[in-house]
Amino acid sequence: MANRIYLEGFSGKNKLPRRYDIDAYPVVIGRHEDCNLQLNIPRISRHHAEIDQVEGGLQIKDLGSTNGTFVNHKRIDKPAGIGNGDVLHLADHEFRLVCEAEDSTQVSQSADSTIIGIQSLPSHFPTQVREFETLLKKGLVRAFHQVIRTITVPPMRPNCSAVATTRP
Repeated sequence: MANRIYLEGFSGKNKLPRRYDIDAYPVVIGRHEDCNLQLNIPRISRHHAEIDQVEGGLQIKDLGSTNGTFVNHKRIDKPAGIGNGDVLHLADHEFRLVCEAEDSTQVSQSADSTIIGIQSLPSHFPTQVREFETLLKKGLVRAFHQVIRTITVPPMRPNCSAVATTRP
């Protein structure tokens, strides 16, 4: 079975995880309809970045995007090597590169305009998947299931013996 290479990210109003398969090179990523990987994300440029195979590995290069391309939280201005688990940001949208042996499916979307305004990633920018996966692998966090039960308690009656009364 061939290796499956895809970008994994969160998108949509509910920030649901999505996989975007990479099955041919070079892959041009952007909002324009002629992009191999078309994303409907306003801060991503029409032709934002390109992923290509080079000397047995992968590399990404920014295509003069308005809001930048980042590899592991560092903005790139020339082609950069990438590999399994690397975190890629196209503008402020985060993806993780994944390489595994599996079948593939394609997801695509489209849009018309770019929202301008990203010069660098904020320091509080969520790193999401990669760091959480590291914590799981090191056993520093674990999944925990706790049943939540709703208990109905009857209304309390006033304790008449606790009420002080005065007699004339």
